[in-house]
Amino acid sequence: MKILEPVIGDFQDDVSSILNTNLNTPVRGALKFGNLLALIREHKGFLQKTLAKEAGMNVSVICEIENNRREVSLKSLKKIAKVLDIPYQVLLLYTLDPTKMSEDKQDAFSKIVKLINNDFL
Repeated sequence: MKILEPVIGDFQDDVSSILNTNLNTPVRGALKFGNLLALIREHKGFLQKTLAKEAGMNVSVICEIENNRREVSLKSLKKIAKVLDIPYQVLLLYTLDPTKMSEDKQDAFSKIVKLINNDFL
C-alpha cells in the first residue's frame, strides 16, 4: 500500500471540505444520501435537470432523492454515479456513520477512506 500513497489522496478530507464549505458547519456522523448527492452534484457543476438527463432519469426523481423523500435503487445509484464519475461504492461509503462503529471498525473505515483517490471530486 505504501507504493500507492503518492498517488492516493484523502477523499474524506475532500468530501468534508466540500460539505463544510457548503454547509458552513462541521459534518459529524453519517450523511443522508440525498444531501450527499446534492452537494457532490453541485460541486461537479451539474444541474438536477442535466444529471437526470445524462442518467436517463426523470428530474423529479433526482429532486426527491436529494430531498430524502425517495430511496435510491441500486440501478439508479449506479447510473448517477457513472454520470458523476464516482464509483457508487464511494457514494455509499459516506453514508456510513463511523461514530456508531466499534473502535477497530472505525480504524478500518478510516484506512479505507484514505485509500480512495481524491480525483473523484
